[in-house]
Amino acid sequence: MNALISLSRAKIRIQSTYIQNFKSDIYKTSRHIDDHEQLKEAAYQYLHTYIDNTKVKNQVNDPDVTKEYENQKKYLESAVHSLKKRVEQEAAIHNEEHKSVMFENMKLIEAIGKMRLRVKEIAARVKSNKSNNK
Repeated sequence: MNALISLSRAKIRIQSTYIQNFKSDIYKTSRHIDDHEQLKEAAYQYLHTYIDNTKVKNQVNDPDVTKEYENQKKYLESAVHSLKKRVEQEAAIHNEEHKSVMFENMKLIEAIGKMRLRVKEIAARVKSNKSNNK
């Protein structure tokens, strides 16, 4: 009886240590949650030892689950398609607005250049009038 109790206690100690190590490795891995590459490396480094290398049995998929998966996949694909289309349209609108602003700026710069020439001409006339009046 004592042998059985000590064997059970040893198993409990081993399992507690295993669980504590697993928790510690999860914590070490979760520190890299913001960086995908580091998270991937940490998961492989710390958690790979807890994975059995046995292959997953062929699972029989429930037809309803498969159908729901396909429906959600189609919905998400159409949502991505419509969002891409919307982004393209908004980019085209933005480009047109940008072109019109650039064209307007060119017109204004040209008008400013003409006004500067006119100011120079007027200033020259005023200067010549002042020199003639003296």
